[in-house]
Amino acid sequence: MACSAGTTGPADWVTTSGDWRSSQDAADVEARLAEVERIASATEVPSGVPLGRWALAWCLQHPAVSAVIPGSKTAHPLTVTH
Repeated sequence: MACSAGTTGPADWVTTSGDWRSSQDAADVEARLAEVERIASATEVPSGVPLGRWALAWCLQHPAVSAVIPGSKTAHPLTVTH
């Protein structure tokens, strides 16, 4: 089972060469990013929990998922400790 959590914002996805989103339909990507924003601003994500951490935990809670392999464009998300 694959679980993809697009937790990066829309600011540079169209112009970033090599970004997986640049090969996707723009309307589909915008719809997925809007859903991420909806989830992030709703009560679904506990207060004080970073969206990326919540997304990984959400994937891991599914009984068919045995591992999550996160990826990052920069080192910053890897250093977030809160």
